[in-house]
Amino acid sequence: MKKFGWKIGDRIVLMGHDLGSQPGTQHSGNLHRSATNPVGVLDRKYLEESVPVLKDQTGTFGILADSPAAVPQVAAAVDDMFHNAPQQTKTESEKAFGLDFVAMLGNVKAFILSICGAVVFATLLVSANTMRCRFASGPARWRC
Repeated sequence: MKKFGWKIGDRIVLMGHDLGSQPGTQHSGNLHRSATNPVGVLDRKYLEESVPVLKDQTGTFGILADSPAAVPQVAAAVDDMFHNAPQQTKTESEKAFGLDFVAMLGNVKAFILSICGAVVFATLLVSANTMRCRFASGPARWRC
C-alpha cells in the first residue's frame, strides 16, 4: 500500500499482455506481511469472470501439514486422491518445489562459471598486452 499509495476503496487494475483483458478490483483490506515478501490476494471467481482463459485452471496449491514428519503422508494421500484424475498431481515439499523451479532455469552454476571464465580470460589478454610494452631506456617513452 505504501509503495503504490493505495487506500482502502481504491480501484486497482491488473495489467498483463497474457490476460486478454485488464480486470480491476477494489482494494478492501490489508494483510500484514514483511516488506521483503509482499503479497496480494484476489477473489478467484472475480478473476475467472474477468479473464475467461483462467477459468477452472490452477497451477499450485499450498497445503499446511501439522508437522514436518506428516509431510510425506500428506503428499502421498493427495497424489493417491488424484491418481486417476485427468490432471494428476505432483505433491512435494516447499524446498523441493524451489529446487525444481531453479532446475527449470537450467544449469545456473555452469552459466555463472562460464561468464566468470570469460571475464578472467579477457583480463588475462589485457594484462598480457600491457606487459608486452616496456619502458625504453633514454627519453621517457613506452615502447611496444
